[in-house]
Amino acid sequence: LTKPFAWACHAFVWSGEAYLSYSLCALSVFGFIACCFVWFNNTAYPSEFYGPIGLEASQAQAFTFLVRDQRLGANVGSAQGPTGLGKYLMRSPIGEIIFERETMHFLDLRAPWLEPLRGPNGLDLSRLKKDIQPWQERRSTEYMTHAPLGSLNSVGGVATETHHCRSPGAIAYRLFGDLCLWRFHHPLLGF
Repeated sequence: LTKPFAWACHAFVWSGEAYLSYSLCALSVFGFIACCFVWFNNTAYPSEFYGPIGLEASQAQAFTFLVRDQRLGANVGSAQGPTGLGKYLMRSPIGEIIFERETMHFLDLRAPWLEPLRGPNGLDLSRLKKDIQPWQERRSTEYMTHAPLGSLNSVGGVATETHHCRSPGAIAYRLFGDLCLWRFHHPLLGF
């Protein structure tokens, strides 16, 4: 075996208990790292298998409501909300057309169900009016209602039907679904 460096011999305790504590420390560090990756990274944890990340859930809610209201006759390109800002669409600080409100935090999302509706300057209004496909609506509705944002009653989360549902299955999904389990239990295990 390779002998440890002299500084390592003096810095660490060399016993079975110390080895165990070092291993537990490493596991907690890995838990924190995994927590961060699961929260933001849908490349390592694809949404199709593990559910949507927060970015997708937020964009999906805005998209679902845009589709619904557009079918009811709203002009999504010029509709204003109660604050005078765009109700459905707005311009980001870099000039792209994006969905409104809290989606500003997630303007760089690249989701396969949303990309066909983009043009050179962000979301393309003509595509939003004419080119929305049924599969895009289904995907966004599914992502909206399975939002992994850690709240049972939409406090600080995406306000969707499952948040208000008090059935044991919905509550169990919110607390113990794949991504929620990884996001909220890894930091706990890290301590």
